[in-house]
Amino acid sequence: MLGATASSCGMDAALSASSDWVTRYITQKSGASLHRQIYSETVRGSGRQSLMVNRLPLSGVQRLFNSTTTADATEFCSTDFRIESQEGGLITRTNDAGYSPTTNAAWNFTRNPRPTHVLRPWLVVYEAGWQFAESSSTCMVTTSTGRSLPFDVEHAVLIKASNLYQGGGDVSMMKVGPLELNYSSEGQDEAEMLLTPYRWEGH
Repeated sequence: MLGATASSCGMDAALSASSDWVTRYITQKSGASLHRQIYSETVRGSGRQSLMVNRLPLSGVQRLFNSTTTADATEFCSTDFRIESQEGGLITRTNDAGYSPTTNAAWNFTRNPRPTHVLRPWLVVYEAGWQFAESSSTCMVTTSTGRSLPFDVEHAVLIKASNLYQGGGDVSMMKVGPLELNYSSEGQDEAEMLLTPYRWEGH
């Protein structure tokens, strides 16, 4: 995750393990990647102005359809929606139409909605995740290839790696590449505090 070169096999292993731990902590053990990439996801409508996608942070929307069958779907123009929150993964309609909810229905003389059987008729193709290092590649949505990984996330990786490398004890200083870290508290607690704002709560 850091893209830094450690000075020993033990530190390499500690950095790898701590990077894996940070990824699991942020994604709530979903197994998702934190690297910036393209996703295609079906999302349910709530009758409100916004849809919520699962992969974060949301950096761009390539395509938005009102059906998962693209041959019969209506594709929305980029002016029909905007990214309301990158951290929350919210895509908001720019008009008052909103995203209509869709539920299965049971027939018993009359049509009765079944709230527990919600369909996911909205298809979103979007870009999400952090850019770990600068890249020269281009994409339909990406306008900047600059590094976007938050310093707090890197800091948490270093704390966990230091803790693992030293056998779980408190560490007062560690240096990996150009980054130097000084602290005296327990690594895991401090790492969790740094990562709390980035956790995928509710996704």
